[in-house]
Amino acid sequence: MRRLATVILGTLAIAACSAAEPMTAPDPSMAGTYQLKTMAGSTLPYAVLQQPGLDLKVTAESMTLDAAGAFTDITNYLRINNGVVDYPVDTLVGTWTAYQSNVTLVAKGQKFGGTVVGNTLTLSDGVLVSVYSR
Repeated sequence: MRRLATVILGTLAIAACSAAEPMTAPDPSMAGTYQLKTMAGSTLPYAVLQQPGLDLKVTAESMTLDAAGAFTDITNYLRINNGVVDYPVDTLVGTWTAYQSNVTLVAKGQKFGGTVVGNTLTLSDGVLVSVYSR
């Protein structure tokens, strides 16, 4: 009887941990390439930095979530630095997981959260909200 009680308590403890901390993994239905549509409610190009002699705007961005749990974010900019125009590109890679409609992206030790609803990916760093569509 004592052994049966121990097994039942162990099973309940495992169930309680599972409910408190849901398992997360990439959701293949969310995989695909999403194009940035708005940042902070504004359409592109979006000014990320403006100061005397320097103007930096996001002109395009694509976020690719693969079914294995990796992501690649490619951001295209227009930069005007003291009258010199160039078009730098920044690439960020990391991993992603999902739980229901929530997604978490991790890159360079930082986490970004968001949601995928239908073909719309919405990400937020706590200050800036970016909306993508697939």
